[in-house]
This record gives sequence, C-alpha cells and structure tokens, in this order.
Amino acid sequence: MDHYSPWQRAYYAYLGRALAFTYFSERSGFLGASWAGWLRFLPVLLSVLALILRWGWGWVIFFFCCWLFIRFSYWRARKMGYNTFVPDPAGSKPEPDQTPIDTNEKIAARASGDFALSGRMETVLLRPSEYWHVPSGDHIIMVARASEQFLYQFFTPWTLQFVQKGWILFGEEPLETLAVTFLETWGPDHNNNALQYFVGGGQTDMVKLKPRTVYLTFEQPEALQRTWTTMYAAMRAVRTENPHAE
Repeated sequence: MDHYSPWQRAYYAYLGRALAFTYFSERSGFLGASWAGWLRFLPVLLSVLALILRWGWGWVIFFFCCWLFIRFSYWRARKMGYNTFVPDPAGSKPEPDQTPIDTNEKIAARASGDFALSGRMETVLLRPSEYWHVPSGDHIIMVARASEQFLYQFFTPWTLQFVQKGWILFGEEPLETLAVTFLETWGPDHNNNALQYFVGGGQTDMVKLKPRTVYLTFEQPEALQRTWTTMYAAMRAVRTENPHAE
C-alpha cells in the first residue's frame, strides 16, 4: 500500500482491526449474550452508575458518547459487510509474462461477496472457494458452504466488466485481493440459468443485467497473478473482437 499516505495506511490499519473485532464479537459471547451485546450494555451501566454515585454530568455525557460510538461502529461494520476493499492505484493490469490458468484447472481462494444457492443469495466473507474456467468460456467461482453445499457465481468474457487488484481490510494486515465485476446472470433473479443470455455467443438483453462485484483473496501472489491474467486476457479478447462490447 505504498501509494497511500502514512495517515491513510494508519486509518486502514485501524479499520481492518475494527471490522474484524466487530465481526468476531458478534459471533462469540458469554452467559448467553454476544460480546458485542455486553460492549453496548457497558456504557449504559456506567452512565447509570455515574448518575447514582453523582460522578457529575461530564461522565454521564462521556459514557453516552461512548455508547453512540459503539452503536455507530457496529452499524457501519454490518453495512460494510465487515470488510472493505481498497483498490491498488497501480493495479489496473496484471504483471506481464504471467502464465494463465489452464482450462479446468482449479485455483484455491477465499471468496467474499454475494453468491447464489437454491434460488437465494448469501453473503460470505473470506470463505474457502475455488475458481476455474472451462473450454466453452464460462468462468466459475464455487464457494464452500455447510453440509457439503456450495454457492456459485458464473460469468463469461462477455459479462466480465472489470478486474481490479487491491486489498481487503479485515484483521491486522490488508489482504491482497482481486475485485471481479461482472454482469450477473446467476441467482434468484435469473432462475439459476447462467447461460440464458448467451446461447450461441450472443448478447441478448445485456442491458437488463445488473453489475455484481465479488472478491477473491489468495494466499499465494502467484495464484492471484495467474487468475488476474486469465480473466484479463478473456476480457481483452472480447473487447478486441468487438470494440463496441459493453
């Protein structure tokens, strides 16, 4: 993240830790209540004590402000999906001379964003997943779910809009990630028929499709670069064949 100022990096470091803290504190607890619930209750308790023990209105106002800050922090974290993506200003193209992924070669990653299963969407965060592409040109992301079920997103070179390298902020260190934006053809709004718009390679009803962005985080930089190279090459091939493709 060298392109960002020290102040920005310090803020991103705080934000990543804060998002991870809110995420885990809402999913673990004590005596039947989450740690987040206890944390929200503590300023209220201290405000009451300040009134009873006559500590002064200054402490009451201080604890009330703490309560507001905690409530706002959890609200914002939920709205952000407990993570946020920071683009790399130099990440518009993959490194040259990278080896693309072979067809049907699966690449392990951790997926974040909205994926579909059985007619509904589900939001995941850094869930184990696999990415691959097939000879017909389709690209698939399969995300592991409980009970040996899987969530999916599908896109083609025609629907792939943009691939951006950057970082997901979640935890102590920013995580190198690809943001993949495509026109959605899979999910409850499409009857889970990923090919209905592209029979014969056409672009029927493209204007009706909505953009969707999902995120792939990799443990190995080589896996990120190869995935990026593969998607970028597929997208550029379509743009070269048809300069007017959206």
